[in-house]
Amino acid sequence: MNKWIQKAKKDLNLIISNQCRESFLQTNTKKDGTLYQKRRPYSVPEESQKALKYVEILTYNDTVTREQEEEIKAFLMPFRTFRNFI
Repeated sequence: MNKWIQKAKKDLNLIISNQCRESFLQTNTKKDGTLYQKRRPYSVPEESQKALKYVEILTYNDTVTREQEEEIKAFLMPFRTFRNFI
């Protein structure tokens, strides 16, 4: 497996987990900062859904086309340069 695929999968999973965590906390936190006793459903952000699609492509496809590779790298570029997702 290529190194870029391993790094991309790791970064995509970090994006998914952090954005879903933020969405969960935003939905399930009271105004005083404590969590609700019964959890409320939350929606998965659109960027996380897109990242999940890319993880599936990298995991289940034997070969990644040049177009898919460029699309994934273009998606990851802003996260790697401007956003702190770790």
